[in-house]
Amino acid sequence: MTLPPGPLLGLSDKEERESAMGRNGDIEAEDYYEMACEWIRAGEPGRAEECLIHTIRLNQRFIHAYIDLAALYNRQKRYQESVHAMRKALRHDPGFHQLYYLLAVYSFRNGEYGSSLRTIDRAIQLNPCRLYNRVRAVIERHHRKVRL
Repeated sequence: MTLPPGPLLGLSDKEERESAMGRNGDIEAEDYYEMACEWIRAGEPGRAEECLIHTIRLNQRFIHAYIDLAALYNRQKRYQESVHAMRKALRHDPGFHQLYYLLAVYSFRNGEYGSSLRTIDRAIQLNPCRLYNRVRAVIERHHRKVRL
């Protein structure tokens, strides 16, 4: 059976093309993400960074690309960039507690203890697990030392 010409599923031709482009963009984003992972394993952080940034350009909601990009920056001691990547990820998925945890860790490493404390508190609100509470205690100790 052949499909009749014209819109499928009640979508206009333009909507069909945009939907197909979105699917193709997601597939391309996944391909670039896989390449980034290969570059990370191969010890090529510059190439991995390029692929992760391209992944995010193709699909801004690809949260794991932000997480891996922030981790890559962290390994290079580029903490401010790690913080920036996590903040961008949170704009797209503000209910994902692990993003708050990672933002707190990278903020801490960047010397932003107050911000780190507020961020870990948000992670604890979303998921009061033991790890987050332990991390909060460490951040709070350092934050008190700095304020004295």
